[in-house]
Amino acid sequence: MQMKNYIIALCLMLMAGTAVQAQDFFTESFAGGIPAGWSNIMVQGNGAANAVWLYTTAGPTGDFATDPIASETAADGWMMFDSDANCAAAPQDAWLITPAIDCSDKSAVWIRFSTFYRSFNCRPQIRVGTDLNDLASWATYEVFPGVTANSFGGSILGEPDLNPQPIQLDLSEAAAGVAGVYVAFQFLSDASTANGGDLTGCAYNWQVDDMVLTEIDPRPANQMQVNSFAAVAPNAITPASQVEPIGFIADIANFGSATQPQTTLSMPITNNNGDVVFTDQLIYGEIAPDSTAENVFFPNEFDVPAVPEIYTATYALDYEGIEEDAIPGNNELTFVFAVSDTLFSKDIGATRGVTPAGENSYTYGNVYYINSATDLNGAPLYARYIEFGVTNANNLAGRFATIFLYEWTGDANENFTADQDEYNIAGFNSYEFLGNEGNNTIRVLANDGLAFN
Repeated sequence: MQMKNYIIALCLMLMAGTAVQAQDFFTESFAGGIPAGWSNIMVQGNGAANAVWLYTTAGPTGDFATDPIASETAADGWMMFDSDANCAAAPQDAWLITPAIDCSDKSAVWIRFSTFYRSFNCRPQIRVGTDLNDLASWATYEVFPGVTANSFGGSILGEPDLNPQPIQLDLSEAAAGVAGVYVAFQFLSDASTANGGDLTGCAYNWQVDDMVLTEIDPRPANQMQVNSFAAVAPNAITPASQVEPIGFIADIANFGSATQPQTTLSMPITNNNGDVVFTDQLIYGEIAPDSTAENVFFPNEFDVPAVPEIYTATYALDYEGIEEDAIPGNNELTFVFAVSDTLFSKDIGATRGVTPAGENSYTYGNVYYINSATDLNGAPLYARYIEFGVTNANNLAGRFATIFLYEWTGDANENFTADQDEYNIAGFNSYEFLGNEGNNTIRVLANDGLAFN
């Protein structure tokens, strides 16, 4: 009897192994270099050696290099397009293309691979086609739709530092049932890929590894998230005399393979003591895979008390499969805002350093809406001082920053833009850098007090 038990167990293991191999019909780990039969094509570029995809075991080398990918088989190498190392401020269009793959007997074709990517006016895409002489006709699958400049690809899933990030895309429409299909990794940076950066053809990089084509949907059943597109308070800090009711809206997406029958999005707000001072919720109907529930406002607004306080607000998902959610960290989106005595601010503190594109003068600023010209006691309000900061004060000794306070009189031509002829200079001052300011904020008087009309 013991021998029979062993034989049965062995048969079961063989059957399981056969089933897995039937599902994955093309794999590539890029061990040791660009695989035989693959094409490495520069459609646009400067012709340099790094204007195409590169095999690497070390990772990006540009001035603004990201970390190397931490994929499962990173030890034997991976592929990357190092845009920053090839920085030419001109279009880059590089394709890494598989050999022809027979998908004629496949009813579904999915691609999955590991990646690490940071965006700057560029667009990573998967392309699928059958004609190497007509790349423009190939189907396009954008890998990170909606990603913005300087963001990591993982930000789409609410995990910006995810390394590696697993990607699953359904290529069935272009590949299933087709013989001689090619699949390409395309790195594109041109006039069509602007997403908030100040130049093209000088992005970060795109790293890929461990590619698999499979017949089965590889996505987890349950993977919902609160998208980064969500309403927050109009200011990080608002004076008590300027508080207004705050409304809430957030998009939620289903990245899993299962339809979710009902999802609840809640909005609890707590004060600095942890007490819940506001709560509201939205109840959605059915949310299908690969879909986003968007543009639905919460029914109620938070009537912010006109007293100094710090608040924490959270968009929080709850649904039937949440206990098995593949990425539980993106089921919530939290932001903090505060009410002060007299201070306006768009940020609670320093965020990050921004390097201007040129060596000459440049301008940054914030916009605040003044809904009352008096304080809570009816006294006229004045702009007393303005604070700003830099991250390279040690390089600026003897140079000047000029600070302007503008008053916008309104959108006279109704073009939703504050045009130059619609605002006036209400006050100005200047500051000479000493070079020892460090990362501290710098306070400049606003002409000894500027009244709001």
